[in-house]
Amino acid sequence: MKKLLLIFLFLLGVAVLATALGILMGGKGTAMGEGPTVLVWRLAGPVLEQEEPRLPFARSAEASSIAVLYPALRAARQDSGVRGLAVYIQDAELGLAKAQELRRQMIALRRSGKFVECYLETAGEGSNGTLAYYLATACEKIYLAPAGDLNLLGLYSESRFLRGTLDKLKIEPDFNRVGRYKSAVETYTQNQYSPEAQEAIAAVLDGYFAQIVSAVAEARHKSEAEVRALIDGAPYSADEALARGLVDQLAYPDEFKDRLAKRVGRKPGYVDIEDYRPRPVLAGKRVAIVFALGTIVRGGGGAAPWTQESYLGSDDFATVLRGVAKDRAVAAVVLRIDSPGGSALASDFMLREIEKLKDRKPVIVSMSDEAASGGYYIACPADVIVAQPATITGSMFLMPSVVDPTQPAPTGSGTPVQPSAL
Repeated sequence: MKKLLLIFLFLLGVAVLATALGILMGGKGTAMGEGPTVLVWRLAGPVLEQEEPRLPFARSAEASSIAVLYPALRAARQDSGVRGLAVYIQDAELGLAKAQELRRQMIALRRSGKFVECYLETAGEGSNGTLAYYLATACEKIYLAPAGDLNLLGLYSESRFLRGTLDKLKIEPDFNRVGRYKSAVETYTQNQYSPEAQEAIAAVLDGYFAQIVSAVAEARHKSEAEVRALIDGAPYSADEALARGLVDQLAYPDEFKDRLAKRVGRKPGYVDIEDYRPRPVLAGKRVAIVFALGTIVRGGGGAAPWTQESYLGSDDFATVLRGVAKDRAVAAVVLRIDSPGGSALASDFMLREIEKLKDRKPVIVSMSDEAASGGYYIACPADVIVAQPATITGSMFLMPSVVDPTQPAPTGSGTPVQPSAL
């Protein structure tokens, strides 16, 4: 029996040693081959924050995620085996702030000496392609399918108003509202946007539009006035887009792939960016990333079965933060927020947990597309708050204890804020 135990321990030690050597010498979790590698990112839908669980043998339906794309793009800068990135854009469903983060990483990859080229099947076939094209302009060259379109239709906002339906059902909506710019309840109380809501939405869209125009102008070597005129004149056929300098070449997918091989100099190996695993780093301390996603509610979180709307539960959030606080291997915490807010009480519970965590470890907040109302409230205790220029944040309400009832509501209450990136 003792001999069997010794054999078992010996084999276990060999397995552990082999695993450690594989981590140190293997470089990647995916076989990269001996030749040059081109990473491939196929954007055909939404870009999430976290990677969704992948079903065995399922290859085509998974959404992209910041949690996978961000470290892969950063690691590729230092990987001598990676020659470049090929971006295939079929459909782009993401907020402008996420697009800005990804554009910045793509541009940084180019500056490190790698090529980044994009194949657009179409930018908005029968729809608005402004965001898809905005993302594509981070690439060194843009290829468009010969039968594709370039629908730079600008920006718009739409909302549903249920007041007419409620009137027919003889239901009188009654909500507490603080500040004239707190317009979320207008879905139930109005038949159309109030002047204050129109003002706030117009300000946000104008800010977004200015950021898009500036980035496209810089990328395509045009003036901002030229880009605004081009957007006003859209949509364009592929030939028209090429003639106006909005794309670099018309090509079919096989021609684009031939172009990539020509850039590398020989037939490259293609690796989907989701399968590219950066070289592991063995370290005694780690930085934990905690995601705070969705509408804030009391208790547990999850997703609505029909709408798939995400809910951030205060109890679940507290459990995660307490575990991170106790983990001695975690030196600091990045709190990634993408939330419109929600329950004020749940937000306050979460704030308390973040304050307790901060007493033990540094906390850095990274804001995604939205960190508004309660989403901004829970960010306040952090040591550092980082946002994109297009992040929607702020939208706070004043607590009743500090409101002077003899004075009119402040006009700035609830106005969305667009901070510069820190």
